[in-house]
Amino acid sequence: MWGNALLVVRNCFYATEIERYQMPDSTGTVKKASEKLLSSLPPVASTAFDYFRQVFLGLSDNITAENYKKTLEDYLSKFISLAERKDDYEG
Repeated sequence: MWGNALLVVRNCFYATEIERYQMPDSTGTVKKASEKLLSSLPPVASTAFDYFRQVFLGLSDNITAENYKKTLEDYLSKFISLAERKDDYEG
């Protein structure tokens, strides 16, 4: 599921950037694409999408090195769990 995990994270990142910079999605294309992708994957993908969305929205330009390291370690752990479809994935 590595390819699917990458699709989830990439789609989430772009959707979050649109949200973060308040760019209108008047046709709902982004929302529909996200829903279509997530509906084609196991439910854990939706949980992961929500987790990564929170990470992306919470990123700050003035993050400390210690917080960046912690965030990156957690992010990579969740990504690998999703990609390897481990049952212990917790969003």
